[in-house]
Amino acid sequence: MSRNTRRYIDKNNLGDPKVDDNDPNFTPTEAPCGSRAKVEVMAKRHALGLPLYHPGDSTEHISIDDKIKEMLEAFRNRLAQTNGSQKSTAPAPLSPSSLGELKLPQIPTQV
Repeated sequence: MSRNTRRYIDKNNLGDPKVDDNDPNFTPTEAPCGSRAKVEVMAKRHALGLPLYHPGDSTEHISIDDKIKEMLEAFRNRLAQTNGSQKSTAPAPLSPSSLGELKLPQIPTQV
């Protein structure tokens, strides 16, 4: 996390809420950073009002090759669903709009 981001969080009292160590919803994840699974875990934590990061979370990053494979598989699954559950045997052409969009929360612009 950048120094400026940390300052903004501290200045606006946006720090992580305190969590009971026994909370079953706040457990570490082995999902690599940048993976869809990690984003889903973080979204669930946010929805529950928990800190986004757990001290025991995996710190390994997903490689760009793995990320491309993950996105391609998601695209093929989506294509199969729209084509009556027929699996495509040939690689489908890719475009940024066909891979979906990652929606991030908006950060207030007030200073």
